[in-house]
Amino acid sequence: MTARIDVIIPAYNPGKFLEEALITSLLQTYSGPYTVTVIDEGSSEDVREIFERVKERYCKAAVDMHLITLPENLGAAGARNAGIRRTRGEFILFQDADDFMDEKRLESSISHLVQDPNLMLVCGNFQWILSGIMQPPRFLTPMKLDAKRLLIDRPILSGTVAIRREALKKTGLFNEKYEVAEDYDLWVRFLKHFPSQVKYVHEVWYYYRRHATEYSLTRRYIGTARMLEIMIEIASQEE
Repeated sequence: MTARIDVIIPAYNPGKFLEEALITSLLQTYSGPYTVTVIDEGSSEDVREIFERVKERYCKAAVDMHLITLPENLGAAGARNAGIRRTRGEFILFQDADDFMDEKRLESSISHLVQDPNLMLVCGNFQWILSGIMQPPRFLTPMKLDAKRLLIDRPILSGTVAIRREALKKTGLFNEKYEVAEDYDLWVRFLKHFPSQVKYVHEVWYYYRRHATEYSLTRRYIGTARMLEIMIEIASQEE
């Protein structure tokens, strides 16, 4: 299995969690080459020091690591778009700087995309971590994806997603006007353009810390009027 793969990790004052996020992106069972790109959004923390330390200790010969420093915080959408524009891999995966991925995430998700050339997006199951305690898998049985469920149940977590870069020519990139739910806006567009080419795999690929740091967008916006406003706007585009 040979493919050009990019793992894009936005980081804005990620605190102690970035090191673990990077290490898990490197200690993957996938044996082929891939690139891990960290997008530092003008953090006041020393992201480079963490990046260089992890790179020196854990980076394998088959993996390239890059750090891109932006002059300001563009938000999750802007940082991910910057990562997409500055990479060239055929397949793109996303990870947040305060979460970590299962060791089989790359191997399993990429195998589905390679085996099915028509597949444009694949996502998997995940587990929340609340106050340091691992919760059960988000889905206990396989589920079917559709736009309605996407907006009501929010089953696709960006950290479980692998996409084919060419699909973005039709869907466009993340909408940078959204402070939160920018990922759901893009997944809705994937389902609109590729209704039969999006796949859920019933395997845990990701571990998501809820409200991990004070800079978490989820912590700042979840349950707020702005969050509801954005979700209604995204839903109205499908009517």
